[in-house]
Amino acid sequence: MTEYERFLRLGVDGGAIGFAPGEEEGGYFCTPLGARVLGWDVEGVHFCRIDGMGETVFCVNPMPLCGENVRPVARNFRDFLRLLLAAGGTAAIAEAGDMTRAQFAAFVQSKTEMENRLRPAVRQALERIAQGLDLSPMDDPYGYIAALQAGFDAGALRFSDEYYDAKGLERPGREGGRA
Repeated sequence: MTEYERFLRLGVDGGAIGFAPGEEEGGYFCTPLGARVLGWDVEGVHFCRIDGMGETVFCVNPMPLCGENVRPVARNFRDFLRLLLAAGGTAAIAEAGDMTRAQFAAFVQSKTEMENRLRPAVRQALERIAQGLDLSPMDDPYGYIAALQAGFDAGALRFSDEYYDAKGLERPGREGGRA
């Protein structure tokens, strides 16, 4: 049984932590070809694995701050869960690439304080993951994500024609770009 299957068996309220169940196909212009969605956050943000990219977990964001719609966030699902435990949900994980270390830490701190006061479902979901899968929070979530993203070649990703049209980019492998 995979770590993802073990997670699903826990019956965690994924919506509380930005990792709700949903369509396995992304369906967004920026969802890479071969993506298998693992969970959904808000406004189309989703987390997936991509065929040919091993166990890496990616964040797909239709409205990124920096213009990059797809970024790796964890080497595998176990690390992704440890990031969730450290960050208190997916919001900081999805935005880490657009933040400094200090901004990331402040975001996680303020979000954690607010969620602990206002939404016990968040704390319960995180506790269920930690206890049910015997996991501890990632020690340096920002450093982990930053290192993973720094070494990633986005040119290895493939998208639908809709993506290349929306971004005004040439399609890889075609002379002159547009067909």
